[in-house]
Amino acid sequence: MPMPRLRSAIPTLIALLLLSFLPRPAGGQRFAREIERFTDRLNAWEEMDGGSRAGARGAWSAMDTLVLAALNGGVAPRGLDSLLATVPGYRGASEGEGFQSGRVAFYSQLPRETPTYFVAPVRLGGRTLLVGVYSLTSGEPGRMSVYAERSGRWRRIGGHDGENQVAPYFLPLADSVLGVVTMDSYEGGDHSRGWVKLWRLTPSGLRLVRAEPGSMLDPRVEATDSTVVIENDSLPPTVGGAHLGPRMSFRSTYRARGGRIVRETAEANPWVHVVERFYALAGRGERTRARALAADEATYRALRAVEPHAQREGGEIGAGEGWMEMYTDGGPITIESRRGADGRWRIVRVARGEHPSQP
Repeated sequence: MPMPRLRSAIPTLIALLLLSFLPRPAGGQRFAREIERFTDRLNAWEEMDGGSRAGARGAWSAMDTLVLAALNGGVAPRGLDSLLATVPGYRGASEGEGFQSGRVAFYSQLPRETPTYFVAPVRLGGRTLLVGVYSLTSGEPGRMSVYAERSGRWRRIGGHDGENQVAPYFLPLADSVLGVVTMDSYEGGDHSRGWVKLWRLTPSGLRLVRAEPGSMLDPRVEATDSTVVIENDSLPPTVGGAHLGPRMSFRSTYRARGGRIVRETAEANPWVHVVERFYALAGRGERTRARALAADEATYRALRAVEPHAQREGGEIGAGEGWMEMYTDGGPITIESRRGADGRWRIVRVARGEHPSQP
């Protein structure tokens, strides 16, 4: 059954590492005992009835033991990928198979931007730490672990157990401090959800700064060396139509500022937001405030005559214009909006018929 999937870009730090994730000869014979222990824990997890969290913790703890045994047994960090590729449950990165519908991607085969198990190096304050990310499927708990070498021995110095699949994104805060934005993601039958947490990583360990409130609907992530941008949706409570119809989309940008992670949130499709605000205000009898969202009196009256039931939308923030199409018994009606010189979006036109951009 097709499923929606969040689309995320891998941070440059990890993307460079993944170039080395190529098939190599099996190298797990030296650590057969640790691999067998992980396999036993993995099988026990799969057999548990409603015990996913406990089963996941057991399996991922065995994975930590395996990774540390390899590091302390002489395997170089760069060589861990060869070992992990021999472990049961390993799957490599995949583009997946599916199609796009509006702002949601549907997949018959889910993509994976990273393998199920991988370890990436990070450089902090002249020291190298390793970040391991382990997850089998988006619906099962995943883990992020941080390893450091102290007095000639590698140890786990921190981590995060997610309720679902975990993906980390890095933001340099200072020479010896790295900001980490984690997304715990869940894939449902007709939507995805994401939960965001912010962390500080230092050579001493990993510390949670805050968990963002609530969840994000159908999040899409794009990461660079200096920003983590997440777009997510909300169903319009007043003008909403079908579940996969027009959404109110938001764009949250996380960046480093003053040694900490800051968040800036903006409307990603303001032409939808302004129409939703208009009908919400009009429905509550706040006519003066609703009227302020229309360019003139004629547009205001035309809007009041339309029963809101959205079916399509489109636009460009850069061009400062957008539209929303309403379904009515008499045929579609298009509501057009523009950004004014004062930066505010207003509804400028109500016309019968589909928007010209529709095929």
